[in-house]
Amino acid sequence: MESRSSMEVGAMAIEDRRDVVSIVEETHGLIGNSLATDVPPFLVIRFELLDPLQRLLEPPLVDDADMLAMMRGSYFALINNVRTTQELLLGPTGEALDEQLAAAGLSRQLLALKTAGFRRELSGVLEQTERPRRKRWFHRAAKWANIVLGSLASVPIIGPVVEPLREFKESVETQIEQETES
Repeated sequence: MESRSSMEVGAMAIEDRRDVVSIVEETHGLIGNSLATDVPPFLVIRFELLDPLQRLLEPPLVDDADMLAMMRGSYFALINNVRTTQELLLGPTGEALDEQLAAAGLSRQLLALKTAGFRRELSGVLEQTERPRRKRWFHRAAKWANIVLGSLASVPIIGPVVEPLREFKESVETQIEQETES
């Protein structure tokens, strides 16, 4: 029979994995919102964010029409990466990754800090209606997302799945930043 402490550790680990998946899902949704495109209804953790993320605020944060079209195409191409992350962390093999997630700073207190920072900034983005303020808040949320995605990318089996999402987020962020500077 399992001891109470080992059951508590297991329960904590699944909650940690759910938080990590939630941040991956919400980062993908944040990018879709910034591109003023449809956000697919695949959020499995914080389903209540679907409506705010799907609320399209025109114009998108990217001005260059050619770049925007390419970014929207890439956005939809990365849906499978989000789904694979969900399956890897929440599926039957997820528990086997707990030790690696902890080593990457994605458990307990370190994860709680990263989750709180990201969610605070994501809420700020979703509350903004003025484009310049949305851009500033987008950058703030993107920085926190990068912390989590970077940590997750260091986990061998998940890294190749999540790294394209992290790089895409950085591409969108860079495009918005460069357009703001010019």
